[in-house]
Amino acid sequence: MRVVEAEVTCTLVDSTTTREQWRLVTSLLDADRYPASELITLYHERRQAEWDRIRD
Repeated sequence: MRVVEAEVTCTLVDSTTTREQWRLVTSLLDADRYPASELITLYHERRQAEWDRIRD
């Protein structure tokens, strides 16, 4: 397992922002093929889509 850590800025419904520390655990072990920055970006997009669906 690989643990990727990042500090992420999240924009809330009321347009305020908050910074959160994230840990992403993945089985994608090849850091050259799967850079941490790309994994965090994709996870952030997925999480945002889930929150948007919940709010609708």
